[in-house]
Amino acid sequence: MWRGLAPMVALIACAPVTAGQAPVVGGPRPIWTIVATGPADVPIRAGIAEPYVILTFEKVAFDRTVSGAGLESDPQAPGAVIELPLPDGTFERFRVKESPTLAPELAKAFPEIKTYAGQGIDDPAATTRFGWTEAGFHAIILTGTRGNVFIDTWAVGTSDFYLSYRPARLFAMSSEFVFYLIDANSV
Repeated sequence: MWRGLAPMVALIACAPVTAGQAPVVGGPRPIWTIVATGPADVPIRAGIAEPYVILTFEKVAFDRTVSGAGLESDPQAPGAVIELPLPDGTFERFRVKESPTLAPELAKAFPEIKTYAGQGIDDPAATTRFGWTEAGFHAIILTGTRGNVFIDTWAVGTSDFYLSYRPARLFAMSSEFVFYLIDANSV
């Protein structure tokens, strides 16, 4: 009996798993997979401090998930449910719709550029804006009480590895702020 179960156990153990999801056996791959490290040959994006989570992104699964979501301007559009990673390794669900930001002529010239808007399901106060371009996936999650989250590529010019992190860790404010006013007539 155990001999017949060994291949199934090995298959389950090797299946990609993300937090909050059961292993996927013979089904579609998840969009996000948490990994232990990023690429050794590419340094992490400048200014990132812990906590953050490193992930890989499955574009085919993403496209399948958001296809048919409908437009944000259409109240009858069903939307699609997508999970976005948080810096602590958990995921939150959002109902999203496509939210085009390009003029129709540009959208036709660059069909790979897509932008989306979403409303939190697990946290109804949370909202998100994200998109896909030739530079990869980029997102911001706005929350009222837990702090905002960025999802960006591991480094500029890469789209295989991603980081989910809090922007407060990215920007350190200087105690001195200087404002210069230039007289437009003197330039």
